[in-house]
Amino acid sequence: MIGSVKDKKMITVFEPIDFKVPRPAELIDELDIEALGKSEGKRDLPPTNAKTPDSNELNFKHTFHSKVTQASLRVQESYAKLSSAITSLNVEAEVAEVERLPSIFEEKAKNKRSTLRAEVKRAEEEVSVLEDEMDLFKRENKIKRGAHYPESVIMTIATFVVLLVVESAMNGYFFAQGNDFGLLGGVLQAGLVSVVNLAAGGLLGFFCLRQLNHVAKWRKYTFGALAIILMFLIFIFNLLVGHYRTALANDPDNAARVGWDTFTADILALGEFDSWMLFIIGCVIAILVSIKAYGADDSYPGYGRLDRKLRAARGEVEDLAEEWSEIIQETFEEVSGRLHELQLSCKDKASQLDAYHNSLQQQMSILEHYTTSLDSAYQTCVMKYREINSQYRSTEAPGYFSQQPEVELAHRFVPPSISDKRAQIKAQLEDISKMTPRLTESLHAIFQRQIQGVTTK
Repeated sequence: MIGSVKDKKMITVFEPIDFKVPRPAELIDELDIEALGKSEGKRDLPPTNAKTPDSNELNFKHTFHSKVTQASLRVQESYAKLSSAITSLNVEAEVAEVERLPSIFEEKAKNKRSTLRAEVKRAEEEVSVLEDEMDLFKRENKIKRGAHYPESVIMTIATFVVLLVVESAMNGYFFAQGNDFGLLGGVLQAGLVSVVNLAAGGLLGFFCLRQLNHVAKWRKYTFGALAIILMFLIFIFNLLVGHYRTALANDPDNAARVGWDTFTADILALGEFDSWMLFIIGCVIAILVSIKAYGADDSYPGYGRLDRKLRAARGEVEDLAEEWSEIIQETFEEVSGRLHELQLSCKDKASQLDAYHNSLQQQMSILEHYTTSLDSAYQTCVMKYREINSQYRSTEAPGYFSQQPEVELAHRFVPPSISDKRAQIKAQLEDISKMTPRLTESLHAIFQRQIQGVTTK
């Protein structure tokens, strides 16, 4: 425990002890000196011929000796705890860890790399397989260019949706005439027609026309024939829709039958301008959709799909490499931060050691000051007792009343010697400071080496 005298405090990690400065007036009341002096004086005690202090003064002395002894014991206990703290305080562990930081960094990186390396190996093998597949595909299909296709399918889908809405809105007007639900019913009918045109145009552009670029002649002939058939069907379908629209305007109740009859009788006899416009819009939309569908992927069948798989596999390897970079960066920052923490820890311990030694010196100073204060208070109390005793006596006071009381209130505590490690720790701190640039350089070198160590390509 650490004590204090007045405003002096002993710095330690333990609860402080406050040694209350002895005040003579309080001690006089505590020892009941006035009453004892009156009582003994009225009895003319001690007798005039007494040569040694009476029992009251001996009790006073015993009380003050007890106070000194108690203070000494408490200081001795605190001193022992401080001494133990000083003995156990060292920076050996910090210094050893600082020296091992590069190997710690290497070990951490190795453990984390081993976990990620299996994923990287799998991804690299997939890239290798796809690259071989791509080379074979290009050789077999006599391709000497890179794949070309939109980066995102969202724009293609958005274009199809816009065309669907536009055609439905335009054709809705033509179908509204004769429809029981008016414009809304016309738009719904037009929407169904638009879906058929979009589907037919998509099939024509994406599946049929792109096959005309294939090296295999059977594919060209087969899908070329299918393309012609599909275009013919689009043409026929929109003519049929035109006939239905004309019949809808003239005979809404029998529009389907009348439209089919006129279609089979004379396929080109649409009769009305609006029906021709409906036919033209349907064909144009189908052509636009087929063009957009043709460019939705690379013009050579299968080339775009294979290229996307290869790019995705390469992207995965790149993502894993980036993930590794982030992991090794975090590990580097963790180890660098640990170096800073160890430096601060050593500095804090050096400061704490200084505080401990200062506390030891302050503690002894407080004990000396407290003992001196008790000595002075003891003399004041004894002289006050003699003064009051003399006032109430009928006989002359003993001769020793005029002499200063004999007192031996000095404490008996002799602090044991403690090994002073401040110079040693200061030297270790200087060693760490000298090592820091070399360690930082070593950590950076490991970082640069490790950041490239997860991939083989």
